[in-house]
Amino acid sequence: MTGKDAARYARYAEAVNTIVGYPSETMVRAIMAVADAELAEQQQPDPLIGRLVACSDPDTGRILAVGRVTEVDRCGSSMRLTAVQYDEPDAPQVDADPAALSP
Repeated sequence: MTGKDAARYARYAEAVNTIVGYPSETMVRAIMAVADAELAEQQQPDPLIGRLVACSDPDTGRILAVGRVTEVDRCGSSMRLTAVQYDEPDAPQVDADPAALSP
């Protein structure tokens, strides 16, 4: 058991002791297992991170921006995405020579 684990064990034991009196080691270990599972769940990245997103004009359907999700903030039934926008390539001129366009 590391010093960090021992400190966590002591905090959980104190919390359980406050709630139910002197806890058994088994009870504290069970509570620590639940806390560890919750911590592991919180540390897993949101499944939306890394996904490609596109913002489009709802009237025309024209793509306005494209990027990759870097952060997801969920609050109740709402969600805020942070994305890194890809650079928009230069649009070819309408009257440009097709042979001069890059592939």
